[in-house]
Amino acid sequence: MTNFVLGITGASGSGKSYLANLILNIFYPNCVIISQDNYYLPQNHFSLKKRDNLNFDHPSMIDWKLAYKQLSSLKNNSPIQLPQYSFKTHTRLKRTKITQPKKLTIFEGIFALSENIRPLLSFKVFLNTNPKLCFKRRLNRDVNERGRTNMAVMSQIENTVKPGFFKFVLPTKQFADLVIENEDYAPLFEVLESHLAYETLSLSQ
Repeated sequence: MTNFVLGITGASGSGKSYLANLILNIFYPNCVIISQDNYYLPQNHFSLKKRDNLNFDHPSMIDWKLAYKQLSSLKNNSPIQLPQYSFKTHTRLKRTKITQPKKLTIFEGIFALSENIRPLLSFKVFLNTNPKLCFKRRLNRDVNERGRTNMAVMSQIENTVKPGFFKFVLPTKQFADLVIENEDYAPLFEVLESHLAYETLSLSQ
């Protein structure tokens, strides 16, 4: 039996990481989180100044070949060497992290329901979150966790984040099995509990 792969997408700041970690806490140790951010392509061939101006809200920035290969491995119960990415230097680190397969794999990110990865997903979720709340969360995260200035963050949001959302992220909403409004996660938890209960029963037979 293959493992269950849950895709979670939504706007930047919509609560994807929060929901993923909430699920992890509930279903631990049968769950692992894989962030789309781990698969940003290396940018060390550019200067740091040039990297600051790259459009990271375009799907061409993702190493889809590696993402597909590794998610497929986890789905089929094989471990992977997960790449590590630094948002302070905008490039992939030399080290990787050995990641073991689990019954439930969560793939979260703005492009998590992209056609490049969608065939691997067992269930697809779109978070429909208030844009003002998304903006506030993105601003706080980038300033407090990634050392950026308010002006730089607001400029990126207007120039690439918003356009990228409407062009590449919002259209994938139509492929979602579940659209979550107002942080109503109960229907999703029911799906996950049902799957894990079925798998446990199947393995015991």
